[in-house]
Amino acid sequence: MNLKLVKKKKHPSVPIIPRRMGFSFDGIQHDDYWFDNDPVLTHLLNILSLTFPDGERFFVDSVRALRDQVEDKDRQKDISGFIGQEAMHSLEHQAFNDLIA
Repeated sequence: MNLKLVKKKKHPSVPIIPRRMGFSFDGIQHDDYWFDNDPVLTHLLNILSLTFPDGERFFVDSVRALRDQVEDKDRQKDISGFIGQEAMHSLEHQAFNDLIA
């Protein structure tokens, strides 16, 4: 078998810029089945949202645990951006979760 080694191309980095989204959940406060008036899909999406903050904390904690092993300054910026964006993302899920509670 003849195998060739393929040199991986380095893809350009896309910076992660944390942004506060500030979603408005107007219109669903009094709607029991907010997703297309479908109770199954509504509750499926509600359950997913309820689990996301814990998952996001897990991802952030995992990245933080290894952050000191990263020497590349660009990757350090990526890590900071990731942590910041996950924090903003968690705030949105928490606001939605508070609403559905």
